[in-house]
Amino acid sequence: MELLTIIPARSNSKRLQNKNLLPFAGRPLIDWTLDLALKSNQIKTIHVSTDSQEIAYRAESKGISIDFLRPAELSRDDTPMALVIKHCLEEHKKRGKQFSHILLLQPTSPLRTKVQVDQAVKLLHAKSSNSGLISFSYMPSSINPRKMFSVFLDQSEMLLKYGGKEMNFELDSQPRFPIRNGPAIYISEVAALYDGLYRKGIICFEMPWVDSIDIDTLEDFYIAESIMLRRLEFGRMDSV
Repeated sequence: MELLTIIPARSNSKRLQNKNLLPFAGRPLIDWTLDLALKSNQIKTIHVSTDSQEIAYRAESKGISIDFLRPAELSRDDTPMALVIKHCLEEHKKRGKQFSHILLLQPTSPLRTKVQVDQAVKLLHAKSSNSGLISFSYMPSSINPRKMFSVFLDQSEMLLKYGGKEMNFELDSQPRFPIRNGPAIYISEVAALYDGLYRKGIICFEMPWVDSIDIDTLEDFYIAESIMLRRLEFGRMDSV
């Protein structure tokens, strides 16, 4: 398997400005994913897809060469990830490099670990799946949909009605609700990408919810950073 690891990191975002460069537990957010990729036993070729000279410099300072930048038209909030991946593959092909698979590692999943990435790649090898692999987690019980009620507010946001009933589960049952976690880890055979990123038959790789936080808002950032700081304090080195 000729694997190209793509780290997508554009210069700006709508909800959290320049989040890839924000200080996160003592380092720029993107550094956690760059360092993970460099330490992984399953990753050889790394490409940082960015339109930012500053992000490119961060990557190059760690020994990751940036042969080309992402064009502005592929760096918008609404740019599909499939087009970003296609651009990377086409530019590498122009330079005489072709790959059978891609591994996507988003910088906004800093709690994902090297061990998990290595396990995911090995799992794809073991199952010989051409479709690929996507990570997921289960919704924590504290926000389980079985506890949801309907709440109705008036125009002043005062309580108008509190009604409805819980979803119909047995009281002693413990339903689990799988949710996509970013994805924190995504692997695909290049040829299968033409059938879409999320395809029937793709391997699902479970990750703990606490490792699956995808930073999209300032609140996500604070929660993820507090978890990382605790890990560093207690020496969970597979996260560093």
